[in-house]
Amino acid sequence: AKRRGIKTAVVLHGIPSAGRHTRLMDTQADDVFIGGPGKTPIHRALGTPEARIHPTGFPLVDRYAKRERKPRSEKPTVLVLSHWAAIEENILPIVDLLRRHKGLRLIVKLHPGESVEMYRRVLGERVDENCRLEDRWNISELLAECDLVVGGPSTALIEAMAVGLPVAL
Repeated sequence: AKRRGIKTAVVLHGIPSAGRHTRLMDTQADDVFIGGPGKTPIHRALGTPEARIHPTGFPLVDRYAKRERKPRSEKPTVLVLSHWAAIEENILPIVDLLRRHKGLRLIVKLHPGESVEMYRRVLGERVDENCRLEDRWNISELLAECDLVVGGPSTALIEAMAVGLPVAL
């Protein structure tokens, strides 16, 4: 595009990474649009010139300002976010730990594209009236019924913080 004189822009979502692909996109694009001013120092550190960085807003999160929280269930609810990691090594130990607390309700939110069947197979009998699987793309409804969110670095975790929910990384 540069050789042909075509202007380029990158619109990023989520948490920037220092991966080679992201660095090349950010530093080579004429403009980089990011989800808020708090991410500017990260992109600057990755080598993106300040004049090319344009914080916009975060429409994904902005919608929560207008939402009312659902009434809490009788049991505190923990949302466990998957993150494309080995279920047996990452999600299973978290579910087992949280299930020790009989007064909790668990929701395991799959990352888009993950297999519900695979989770059912690995979690087995752990999926019951106190532990359910969710594969909905939009998590805003899930966040509205949660008291705590547990997960790795992700856009969903940022959304939880924007709503004011406590998070555990």
